[in-house]
Amino acid sequence: MNKLLLPLALLCCLSCSNDEQKPAFHLTGEWVLKEYSVFSWQNGELMSMDLPWEEHVVFRFNKTFEKTRKSGEETIRATGTYTLTPSRAYDSSMTRYHISLQFESGEEIIGGCSSSQGQEDMVLTWNDEVFNTWAACDGPLLVYRRQY
Repeated sequence: MNKLLLPLALLCCLSCSNDEQKPAFHLTGEWVLKEYSVFSWQNGELMSMDLPWEEHVVFRFNKTFEKTRKSGEETIRATGTYTLTPSRAYDSSMTRYHISLQFESGEEIIGGCSSSQGQEDMVLTWNDEVFNTWAACDGPLLVYRRQY
């Protein structure tokens, strides 16, 4: 009996330490656009604006995503794959993971500095918010929160 317990315990430990899925666990699900801010050069701060459109992103465990933007009667749907990279110690203390979206369709709704390359970069924070990095190149800061 004891000979069976050790291999069984080892198998349980190995099956629970799948590091590939742990980061995706924090991200999977639906994220809804909740804040839209622009940088004001006059007073040097971010100013919240009314949302110009509705948008949500669904991240899946299989590393695919679907991003949907609705503005008036028009709905645009984008799909692609994403990668997650853990934050380095020298990054902002708020950054948990860097997210890179590679678009296969719907490139017209890419919100970021690398839109011409079919890519959008985002960040998952320790406060469970996802935001884009578009503000780094004078675009708006888009903040998404998980939809429960």
